[in-house]
Amino acid sequence: MDELQRWRMGFSIVGQVLFYYVNQPIVRLLIGPEAYEQLTVDILADHVTRFSLAAIGYSPPLLSAPEHLDAGEGAP
Repeated sequence: MDELQRWRMGFSIVGQVLFYYVNQPIVRLLIGPEAYEQLTVDILADHVTRFSLAAIGYSPPLLSAPEHLDAGEGAP
């Protein structure tokens, strides 16, 4: 991995963190106040960490591949 790839990954992580911080009112409207209150710093940090590590192949995927991809077929 070259230096520019590392920078882009770092910026992606910063972008995820800023999304939750800057868009708090929108997130609250979308998921409701009760669900929003469950979005603690620890939960969000864990999500960003697991998501980022899975994206670069350093941990298992967060979701299973759709069946059409498991069968070796192209996207519909």
